[in-house]
Amino acid sequence: MRPRHDAPRPADAARAGVRWLLAQAALGFPDAVHVMRFPRAGGLLPGTVEHRGASFAQAVLGALLLDVADALPSSDAASAAGLRAAAARLADAVAQARLPALAGGWRYFPGLAALPPDLDSLAVALSLFARVAPEHLTACEPALALALAQQQPEGPVPTWLIGAQDPLLQRWWMRLGVRHGWGDTIDVDVCARFASALDLLHTPQASEAAARLAAWVAQQQRPDGRWPASWYAGDAVAAGLALAAVAAVDHDGERRARTAAHLLGTQRMDGGWGPFDDSAPLDTAVAVALLRHAPQADTARARGLAYLCDRQTLAGGWKATPWIRMDIGRAQGRVARIATWGCAAISTAACVRTLLQVSAADAAQASEVTWMTPPPVGKPPCGCAGRRHAGRGCKGCRGCKEAAA
Repeated sequence: MRPRHDAPRPADAARAGVRWLLAQAALGFPDAVHVMRFPRAGGLLPGTVEHRGASFAQAVLGALLLDVADALPSSDAASAAGLRAAAARLADAVAQARLPALAGGWRYFPGLAALPPDLDSLAVALSLFARVAPEHLTACEPALALALAQQQPEGPVPTWLIGAQDPLLQRWWMRLGVRHGWGDTIDVDVCARFASALDLLHTPQASEAAARLAAWVAQQQRPDGRWPASWYAGDAVAAGLALAAVAAVDHDGERRARTAAHLLGTQRMDGGWGPFDDSAPLDTAVAVALLRHAPQADTARARGLAYLCDRQTLAGGWKATPWIRMDIGRAQGRVARIATWGCAAISTAACVRTLLQVSAADAAQASEVTWMTPPPVGKPPCGCAGRRHAGRGCKGCRGCKEAAA
């Protein structure tokens, strides 16, 4: 996408983005659906079949809308209320997508028999319900119990949630899928999101599990400052998930500092960050947010903000960019290709959240500077700079006499 020559300021871009989100909410966020084709019957039959998954994207989008609503100024209460109502509707849709026959509750593609419910889908549902629809939390209890029962002594939780009481044939299909397609792994990015979700529940069991999980995630940061990710495209997105999870255990800020150093070293020439060869709005928004309080990052943040404003569409949103990744062949250790998917509504919500946060911080800083700066010496109506004025206006020149009259 070519940069705009009439790029708006961050505050104006944020307002346009909010209007775009509200318009999409009225339409039901039609692009928040991942459509993908898979071999029929796990490859046992010829051809492919289309599968659609919406609940995961809806849950993530709902949480982002709540973040945007929280970041809006009090003068825009109507927009905030509209975004919170949209998040509540998304929460209801996620609750309805639960699979009651499976203990794990939610799987990314609900109609794909070989795909088990997963920890990541549970985490995003928990996070959204805890914030806007606590009446749906009881529906998460079987999946939550299964996940916590699988937590290892060191803290991590396996990604796939296959319950011993799940129907026998479905268990067989799901285990076959894990063995030959998805891989039986523990994923840092998934564990990080689950740790953040557990923190929102405010129960002793969840808090204890979250602390163990966060401590394990904190140990997974690579020496160069990156965070591992199996299901998300881009270092910035992985870093955002990890730092949110380890905030309570990163007492000296070392992990955040190493993350910031990595992000500063990987910024592109156009001012953005991205998962592959090109910069992407979603990754850039997350990176700018992570660098908000990093020392000596002012120039990088400004370049990132300029990139975001340049890439905003005339309609007010941002285009979908790679966010979800699926490594085809990961179970065999031979990745043949990487399938990705993105959502314009999620990209836009992330960009608006960052722009609002930056605008609020800039406004607070400007207010502080104004309060600390002594008032300027008053300029007389005549505009002259004579020493006699001393901020009170002279009493002799024609300009001041006419103004006084």
